[in-house]
Amino acid sequence: MFKNMEICYQVLNDLNDETINGFYNSFHKSNRTSEEFKWEFCNSPKGKSIYVHAITPQGKVVGAISVIPLEMINGLGETLLTGKPEDTMVDIFARLKYRKTDILKEMYDLLEQECKKIGIEVLWGFTYEIKPFLRLGFETSFHSLQGTFVIKPFSAYNYLCSLNKNNRLKEKIKIALLVAVSAVLKYRSFFILGQIPGKVIFDDYADHEDLLLKHLNRDQTCFCLNQNNEYLNWRIKINPNKLSYQVVTLTNNKGEQEAEIIYSTHQNTAFIEQIIFLKTLNPKHVLRMLKYVEKNLKKENISLIRFMGFNSSLLNKKEIVLLKKFGFVFINRGIPVVFKKIGNIPIDITPNNIFLSRLYTQGNV
Repeated sequence: MFKNMEICYQVLNDLNDETINGFYNSFHKSNRTSEEFKWEFCNSPKGKSIYVHAITPQGKVVGAISVIPLEMINGLGETLLTGKPEDTMVDIFARLKYRKTDILKEMYDLLEQECKKIGIEVLWGFTYEIKPFLRLGFETSFHSLQGTFVIKPFSAYNYLCSLNKNNRLKEKIKIALLVAVSAVLKYRSFFILGQIPGKVIFDDYADHEDLLLKHLNRDQTCFCLNQNNEYLNWRIKINPNKLSYQVVTLTNNKGEQEAEIIYSTHQNTAFIEQIIFLKTLNPKHVLRMLKYVEKNLKKENISLIRFMGFNSSLLNKKEIVLLKKFGFVFINRGIPVVFKKIGNIPIDITPNNIFLSRLYTQGNV
């Protein structure tokens, strides 16, 4: 516990305390449940999160910052422990009252020290509030792209408008134009003909790790989250967020996995979470798999398919190219990526050599 002026900075050992999630819900006017909080911060495959509070002498919580420990891996199987910052909050009235104290910086300094104690080498995450993180020494060189594939234009328009209740007429016109363009370009998928060579199976994670490493290249040039069975079980199987997940895998005649698409659905909207495939696989076969997924989603009465894309690593760029050929439309208004090295890493890792996907998020609705 560190003290500065009248603010106390404390690393929380008991994350079952309801006041922790209560401060988050009060700050964001949210209703995150205890189950959702415990899943996110207590049950990560690499252990519970590091969580720091700023507390006044009266015992009032006025700030918070946390890190979820997550392991990354490269194509050679080399791993390193990383951390994903979450729940970064400072009460505005406390900032005014204790204006000579940088509450966020004090919390972060304590957090980083604790991260180093458990061997975390890199901090990374997604946030629209990049200024505080830039002030803390993070870098941000790119952001995600928002991909859309419209199946039912009217329903898709209503859904996209509902994402921001403060949309004005100008924003609604832009959404209408996006839906119109996507509704036209989706016809590109009509020209993807032919059968998928091999067998399509569902919900089989058996060889996921091996396929992912092959997707990365068998070298040190690209990293991703270590998506072993433990991680996929945490991220997909026991995730309390109200999404349904499906894993679609293509196997060849030898029973070897060649491609995999993971997607989620909620009500009448779907999200392609991640696409991985062998370098030797013809891109046309990946497009045929996407066609297969689209047909299945139509049967589920889905109106819109979305995708969180990145124009950073080579693998992410290939995804964008494939999805554009399929009929997706991308706009340059996604969430920024923040990144900071805090350890002495012998392995060369940068934001641009990390293969990213929506599986790196918590999968909120």
